[in-house]
Amino acid sequence: MAGDRPGQQPNRDWNQVRQDWNQNRDNIRNDWQDHRDQARDDWQNWHDDHYPWHGGWYWGCAGGYWNRWDYMWDNYPVAAAMGVTWWGANAIGSMFGCGDYYNPYYSEGSGYSYAEPVMTQPMEAAPTADAGQTQPPLPPGVSPESLSKFDEARTAFASGRFDEALKLTDEAVTQMPRDAVLHEFRSLVLFALKRYTESAAAIHAVLAVGPGWDWKTLSGLYPDVNVYTEQLRALEAARDQNPRAADLRFLLGYHYLTSGHADAALGEFRKASELQPKDTVAASLVAQLSPRDVQASSTPAGPAPKPVPDSELVGAWSATGKGSATFDMKLDKEGTFTWTFAQGGKKQEVKGVYSVEGNVLAMEPEAGGTMLAELQMKGTDQLSFKMIGGAKDDPGLDFRRGR
Repeated sequence: MAGDRPGQQPNRDWNQVRQDWNQNRDNIRNDWQDHRDQARDDWQNWHDDHYPWHGGWYWGCAGGYWNRWDYMWDNYPVAAAMGVTWWGANAIGSMFGCGDYYNPYYSEGSGYSYAEPVMTQPMEAAPTADAGQTQPPLPPGVSPESLSKFDEARTAFASGRFDEALKLTDEAVTQMPRDAVLHEFRSLVLFALKRYTESAAAIHAVLAVGPGWDWKTLSGLYPDVNVYTEQLRALEAARDQNPRAADLRFLLGYHYLTSGHADAALGEFRKASELQPKDTVAASLVAQLSPRDVQASSTPAGPAPKPVPDSELVGAWSATGKGSATFDMKLDKEGTFTWTFAQGGKKQEVKGVYSVEGNVLAMEPEAGGTMLAELQMKGTDQLSFKMIGGAKDDPGLDFRRGR
């Protein structure tokens, strides 16, 4: 090229570089669209497969939760290519010790602690019926007594005996404390009793991890949909009387979304997020439900992130965080990971599978959900790890190879 000195690389056309990156991003986006849809199906199947013991009344998650989740494409195009959404980036941060779950609607003495998300215990494999059995055996942690209590609670609820339904549900929750379906039903009973703050606290802990019921499931719990409509109108009236009550806004957003009114739900979640800025679940729901801008997103300045080859990640890594927090991450060449987080007397371990796309690491735990992190190699033995969707001032973790 004219003007270039011998031995010097030609002047680079950075506009062309950016165009190439945009084209590559679009190619990734198209290539992974099928995977993205399959990921939604996989979650739906996982969720349904893990609740076979609840009987024919339970019909699964609401499809509305999966609509218009394009926020990630605009902000993290490579991450979005992994087939996951903003929900996956935020929902399970506390499981990894990388995010602090905060439930602004929970207070001590409300009957059950919703200071932590409702993390359903995964099963190693779906139980199957033995020869001569009509029903498969119940998985660990699920007892006939608790299911019987739950059946009685639903019968009482359908008959309008809401106080009795709450008592029976609480007894079932004591025996099955990690069952998200039970806690979502508990929120519904509290909603019927007009104990809205407690209802919001319960459903907040459920939505922090995964989507709520579909309309068929919720409406099937009522003998007449008009009963539900009357209860919903009562919540709307309470909202109108207390427009700055974030708990009422959040709870109403959930009911609108479950009943298929996504636009109305977005308005309530957006207002709840404004009134309660620390509510990361409401903020995530706003991001998920917001339609993408019709204008193409602006191209970030500078070169594209440097990809991190899988081979450079395989091995054991350790890091320290705030206070006495320690993190151990082991990535196997087979694509499995083990993550251990410890702080004070608290220690938890997460296992699952992982994959890498560009500089984004996606880890899918056995319990469901996805942790997304942007990576940057700093030499062969140092790795910068920053959770996507975390706080803006989050410094991330600096891992070193070895323990």
